[in-house]
Amino acid sequence: MDINVMEILAVGGIVGGIGAVLGLILAISSQVFKVEVDPRFDQIVEALPGFNCGACGYPGCAGMADGLLEGEADVKQCTPGTELNYSQVRAILNGEDPDSVEVKEEKKAPAKADAKSKPKRKKPEIKDVTNPDPRFDKIVELLPGINCTTCGSPGCKAFADELIKGEQQLEKCRPLKAKGDNKDKIDDIMNK
Repeated sequence: MDINVMEILAVGGIVGGIGAVLGLILAISSQVFKVEVDPRFDQIVEALPGFNCGACGYPGCAGMADGLLEGEADVKQCTPGTELNYSQVRAILNGEDPDSVEVKEEKKAPAKADAKSKPKRKKPEIKDVTNPDPRFDKIVELLPGINCTTCGSPGCKAFADELIKGEQQLEKCRPLKAKGDNKDKIDDIMNK
């Protein structure tokens, strides 16, 4: 078998040419099918609590931001959110500066060192708790199971354990407020 240098160069040229044509097609396609992103999207995601719990009915805070921008969602669907979160998101949707929002029910946030720095709320570490009480598994099953920690407990199982021990109140589970039937069922279990 005689392999000629010219044949090798020809094959290399053909492969290189095909690669160049495909690259050009991809470059043109990326411009033709470019998806415009609303510049408010990142601001809204940053203004939401950041738990990505899904309690609003959307897949995380990014999903909620999409729903808000499309006009399909109400910011109050974000059950772990605070009045400050709600006011900031409303300001962003109205084209206003979210950092200038003042909320009467909460203390005004301290002045920031720079406009980009925003203190992040650290989510507590989730604890896998067990309890021998026969009500425990039933309560855990009825809780949202999203471990958002907005109740102050380190997860839904810890919340159920504290609830049984009388150290926690059912009203503290903000995502459960949206599921009234489950709240009533847990009340029934606790009162037995």
